[in-house]
Amino acid sequence: MIRIKYILAGALLLFFLSSCSAPKNDLAFDPHAANIQNGGYAVSYHDGVLYADPEDHDALYYCQKDGTTEKIAGKRYYYEMNVCGDTLYYVSGEPGNVWRLSLNTKDEKKLIGQRVGNLLVYPNKLFYRLSEEDDWGKLFCADLNGKQKKLLAENVRDFCLYEDRIYYSDFCENTICSMKTDGTETKILQSADASGLFVENDCLVYADKNRGGNLFTYNLLTQKETCICEDTCWNINGNKERIFYRNQSDGGSLYSVRFDGTEKQCLIHANIYDIVVLENELFYRDVVQYGRILSYVLS
Repeated sequence: MIRIKYILAGALLLFFLSSCSAPKNDLAFDPHAANIQNGGYAVSYHDGVLYADPEDHDALYYCQKDGTTEKIAGKRYYYEMNVCGDTLYYVSGEPGNVWRLSLNTKDEKKLIGQRVGNLLVYPNKLFYRLSEEDDWGKLFCADLNGKQKKLLAENVRDFCLYEDRIYYSDFCENTICSMKTDGTETKILQSADASGLFVENDCLVYADKNRGGNLFTYNLLTQKETCICEDTCWNINGNKERIFYRNQSDGGSLYSVRFDGTEKQCLIHANIYDIVVLENELFYRDVVQYGRILSYVLS
């Protein structure tokens, strides 16, 4: 079983994500979107972290900041985790249904029986993309109980939420679009086959598959697109200072770069994937170590 000292390399967890009990009207940087697109296998809760342990069949564990760990649940796989107060919403491995877990009583309930990807809770709705063969890419919203489902868009690869709007990539039209969270007022912003879409510093951040997977930003205020670097970028994530990505041009190594394209550097020369950022800690999985969760302390 992975112990938190392995995950954190001896560091303490000091992560604080917003909860549905105190929702923000605008997610200046929505850590959920980028983290969920990278598997969402770790999420902050109170003064510790909930994480899926790959050495225990992705069972759910909780680690307090003093390093004490507790197994919370292990009936299924726990991914794309969203914490709302003392409730965990998550996608469970195969077949990828949406579940709700009370972190107090440990009661679990299936909310959506379809195959789902990219589950986001914002702030009192479930937003999710279907991953079923016939309905792949359909973006829905629903109440927190899984009821009152509404189709918002089709042909969606990745999406995020920012200032009460949804930004998403349309993989058929190869465009980046936006719309209100109720599905109205759809706008085309930019031509790009975007993946790994999230918002930071009033910019959309994404890799364009049509342009070699190069890393781009799109400024929502100036409506200007900028190429940040010409590496082939996968598994992108970020914080207010830097963008992190798996560099396919360098064997899958972990790289970072500033938003203006300067100070690009290799942080870890290894074959990594699924980058999750929580405050001053970056988590990733290592291919050679069979998906073990490792960490990198951000300065």
